[in-house]
Amino acid sequence: MSNTTKVPTARKQRGPAPIPAAVRFAAMAPTVPDPVTGCLIWTRGKSGGGYGVFWRGKRPVSAHRMAYELAHGRITDGMHIRHACDTPLCVNPDHLDEGTRAENMADMVKRGRQAGYTGPKLDDADAVSIMGFLTWGRQSSDSKWTQQAVANLFDITAATVGEIWRGQARVRSIQREYDRWDDEAEAEMRAAAKPA
Repeated sequence: MSNTTKVPTARKQRGPAPIPAAVRFAAMAPTVPDPVTGCLIWTRGKSGGGYGVFWRGKRPVSAHRMAYELAHGRITDGMHIRHACDTPLCVNPDHLDEGTRAENMADMVKRGRQAGYTGPKLDDADAVSIMGFLTWGRQSSDSKWTQQAVANLFDITAATVGEIWRGQARVRSIQREYDRWDDEAEAEMRAAAKPA
């Protein structure tokens, strides 16, 4: 038996070499310049919040963060990238600045962007009602009370109804209230079922 060690050989790369993110960003970032504001508007993918999205490898990155990094270097950990122009799709590095979350929120308030937020749409009583409708629908096989039907009734999404049902939204107060309501309803049903 010989005492030889295997030397690993370099793996041959399949396909072309990967293109660096900076090159891909520059090549695929067709922007539309706004002659009035000077913004460079990102025209590719968008997030639900209205910001541009760029794929860096296998994960999405905000296009404005990528533009900032390419122009100014790495973003300090925990910092946000603020838009001086208040245009979420803008990737003009001259309009982007590093700042804290508090500074970003102060910008939002100062510019009146929080005005559309009026607080939670549902109160605890609504959530308890949602739980009741879903419970009734599932226990009675009443196909009328589906998750979507309940969502339509309260003018919310079916996903929100699902979160309430699974206890992911409004958890503590709803669960306490629902448990109390469910116990009372069960006690009433038992009392009604007892023979006189």
